[in-house]
This record gives sequence, structure tokens and C-alpha cells, in this order.
Amino acid sequence: MEFIVKLRVEIPAGSVLCTGIYAKTAFGQSEQKKDANGVLLWSIRALNGSELFNVTVAADKQPAIGQNQLVEFENLEVNISKKGDSKLVWFTCDSVKKVGE
Repeated sequence: MEFIVKLRVEIPAGSVLCTGIYAKTAFGQSEQKKDANGVLLWSIRALNGSELFNVTVAADKQPAIGQNQLVEFENLEVNISKKGDSKLVWFTCDSVKKVGE
């Protein structure tokens, strides 16, 4: 049996630091992935306290956020997929911006 769970997550504004943004690619590939609508996918490497995690966002161009800037996510979700003994967890959001913008 396979299932996917999506949970909306609220993180206080100003508590997440961007440590980098890069084009999301398939493992071992150089071509950037796109969502179902053909929009480019970006991976934001984020730090919340001591927890490092990646958040995927669709955007026509790379979000204008520099390294070590505080960020906030719109509609941040944790996605959990389980099939048999395999489990996959990933984060997505609708948009990302610098705190205060």
C-alpha cells in the first residue's frame, strides 16, 4: 500500500536562515526539473536552529535571496510518502521571500 500525507507547517518569521539556493535536478543529471506546469524548480537550503532542511519551490527564475538572509515561506508543507518499507519526506512551499519584503 502506498500513501502520501501533506501537513501544513508554520515556522515563526525570522527564524529560518537561507544557506543557499540551487536549481533542483534529478540525481546525476544537469537539466533543471520543472513542475507539472513547466515552471522551474528550486531548492532552498534552510537552517532553523540546528536543523538543516531543503524546501522545493517552483519559480520562473531563481528567488532573489542571498546566503545567510532570513526567509519566510508561504504555505510550507511537509510531504510524507510511504510505500512498503520505504519512506520519503520532503518540504515544499508556494513561495519564499526575505523577511520584511
